[in-house]
Amino acid sequence: MAYLSAWLSCRAGWVQSVVSNCAELPVPKTQQWCDFLFQKAISVNPAKALSPPLMRPTPVLAASASRHRSAAHKASKARRREKLEASSNEIFTLRLATTSVPKELFWNGTKVLDGKVNMLTPAVTLEIVWDLYEHNFRLELLALDHCVMAESWRDPMKATIRDSLLRGVFPGDGGFLVGAMPTSNQGLAAERWEDRLPFVENLRMLMSDWPGHSAVKLKGIKVFNPSFAPTCSYVEEVERILAPFYCQTFFDFFGRAAITPHRIPLSSALPSSSAL
Repeated sequence: MAYLSAWLSCRAGWVQSVVSNCAELPVPKTQQWCDFLFQKAISVNPAKALSPPLMRPTPVLAASASRHRSAAHKASKARRREKLEASSNEIFTLRLATTSVPKELFWNGTKVLDGKVNMLTPAVTLEIVWDLYEHNFRLELLALDHCVMAESWRDPMKATIRDSLLRGVFPGDGGFLVGAMPTSNQGLAAERWEDRLPFVENLRMLMSDWPGHSAVKLKGIKVFNPSFAPTCSYVEEVERILAPFYCQTFFDFFGRAAITPHRIPLSSALPSSSAL
């Protein structure tokens, strides 16, 4: 809960920073996010005892290893830690303006932090996690397209076209920022294939410009084919090309698994005393 409060305190500023400076400024690694949110959680929840974030484990030296080797290993680890902290401070200083610790935090009109009292409920927690998934998907797709289509993004006219294609992938007002919590699954996460149809087509158009064999296949397929009405199996065929192509391309550039669209949390998954 403390980490969620920490995230909410910087959520708006961080998302706006990434949208405004997608490719120009560096982004933090997983460990840097852990350290940053830990420090933020302490400032937002000063009375709460928190365990420090775990560092990635390092191999244990064999019993026969020399003391010199052990000392060198510790020194190297300390230097890596200092370098990571310096880089983290630089990234978050560039991305986020220094602000005072908020006295109150709200989520969709509901107060979730009042002074030092954390008021997060299970229902609100699930909404925040869903919102985090959705924002990550949108911003990761934006960042990936900047990497894959770097030349196009450097041309103002082509960049406008790429931006329009990207916005067409997302439901709502077609922005990179998630609006109010939806009451039904929308966009690529919609249950009905008819509802997913326009968003699948927009993503197909976007990714058909990427390099690779899958992009060539996507370029030859159109969900809105004038020769016949689209069907569920036809839309799902396109999705079966899009999903692995996107995930593999993201991994090739960023070295980790991509965040994909998630459906909104079900009220039935919550305790009976909580409702969405």
